[in-house]
Amino acid sequence: MYGGRAIDNFDRRILNTYMDEYMGDFIFDTFQPFHFYCNEEVDYKIPDPGMKDQYTGELIRFGRYYMYITSRILKSVITWV
Repeated sequence: MYGGRAIDNFDRRILNTYMDEYMGDFIFDTFQPFHFYCNEEVDYKIPDPGMKDQYTGELIRFGRYYMYITSRILKSVITWV
């Protein structure tokens, strides 16, 4: 998208356009939720309002799942070699 620094007015105009187009208020619309990516397996969206523990619990659960999958892959690679 844009990998440089905002060093002049033209860069600022480009960055403001990107922010308006991709990070506008529509992301927080409660009647039509915005999904960064969605398919049958995953749904990346801004989480519903809630307590901090709810969000950190999801991250911890994902971390445990990631560690489990990684260990299974490593075990299969080690036994294969």
